Amino acid sequence: IEGRSDLISRPLGNEDLRIRFADSDQVINYFTAGTMSLGDNYYYALRSSASTFDRPYFPPILYTFDLTTNPISFDSLIIRTASGTPFFSTADIAINPIDGLAYGFDFTNRRLFTLDIETGFLDDLRYPVAPDENSTPSFLTLRFSAFGDMIGLSTKPDFRIISVSSLTGLVEHIA
Repeated sequence: IEGRSDLISRPLGNEDLRIRFADSDQVINYFTAGTMSLGDNYYYALRSSASTFDRPYFPPILYTFDLTTNPISFDSLIIRTASGTPFFSTADIAINPIDGLAYGFDFTNRRLFTLDIETGFLDDLRYPVAPDENSTPSFLTLRFSAFGDMIGLSTKPDFRIISVSSLTGLVEHIA
């Protein structure tokens, strides 16, 4: 978060980001994606569901940090999914300036999803599943233009800039 380097720290290795509050022992661990609000007043951090050999299952949570308060205050929402399953994994989310929803790509279920940042409802059924694992993009970043055009950087099958339709969820390679 710009101007708040004391707030976020990145641990060594391949661990997920941590948010550490200055002058506090409070830490929020294992969030995997984040984005700024359209007016840059809020930062949203998404903790995907996770269960690996070295850490237990965590339910998915959306944290909302109010950057206009001093000290920064935050709220959290437990994510509810349309499919009823709490299992999903994503590397980034971005807010569409047209509809106000956050979008991300679920690696576990191979599909685009939308997230209502006010209610915590994640629609993981709206878009089709990618046809096969080899053609499934692996998004490192997602961004929206002011006109609602979604672009991202994919690492599958190789590094490419892609465009994603927020109407259909289909991917088109740009470069």
